[in-house]
Amino acid sequence: MTLTKNESTVLFIDPQKHFPATVNFTEPEIPYTRIIEHKHFQPHRVSSTKKTVVTYEYPDDWSRDKVPYYPINNDENTEIYRNTTKSHAS
Repeated sequence: MTLTKNESTVLFIDPQKHFPATVNFTEPEIPYTRIIEHKHFQPHRVSSTKKTVVTYEYPDDWSRDKVPYYPINNDENTEIYRNTTKSHAS
């Protein structure tokens, strides 16, 4: 199992380019697995600056002392999910 580590970078952008909010990468020669450009999630807060913040997600090796970034689909977590959704429904 791999986890994810994140790195955010401020970039100067070309106003003629339009990037989607999230792009996933599966090619082995690309070191990151996903990029996220945050301004697309709150477009009403985008300023007129020519800067943007992009987060790169990189795979990370698993070890017992790390918390998984994504939930593991197993019986224990399915039960936690069911209990959580029941409590929010009532």
